[in-house]
Amino acid sequence: MSILVTPQGVFRLYQFDTEKEFERSVVSQVETIFGKRCVYLDCKRRIGKQGAKQSVPDAYLIDFSSQREPKLFIVETEIASHDLFQHIGVQILQFAHSFASAPRQVKQVLFDEVSRDTKVYEACDGYAQEYGLRNVDNMLDHLNPEFIKAVSEKLGLKFISDDKGDLEQTF
Repeated sequence: MSILVTPQGVFRLYQFDTEKEFERSVVSQVETIFGKRCVYLDCKRRIGKQGAKQSVPDAYLIDFSSQREPKLFIVETEIASHDLFQHIGVQILQFAHSFASAPRQVKQVLFDEVSRDTKVYEACDGYAQEYGLRNVDNMLDHLNPEFIKAVSEKLGLKFISDDKGDLEQTF
């Protein structure tokens, strides 16, 4: 049995049986995993040009922890048994293509999701003003998507960003 002992407590290795179970765990621990200055939008909506290959990310994360600008991350949770190249690599390419071909659609999905919850909308509006942006709509115009793959590994959860390792954490 693998355990990790920290000043915050003792953690035991847990293997997720399904991606759905792993996703629920990530959603329940959003603040612990990503921090307090983030908004996690747990929505699965098809993105991309009609008639072309579309993709369905697991979630979106708007990160307000940077002092320079907010960042948008597309979150995809995967269990470790999925092939890195044939499954995960292909998904990242599909996301990039879908987002490049339908940027207005992405913004609309984000706006709809943020607007769905008053607390989320007010938090985003407050953060937007901290960055000198007029409102939520203006803030969404300034976001450029980046990708996070949350992969369930033998040692727990590993969060990987293609943003030069800014957000690489292993739990």
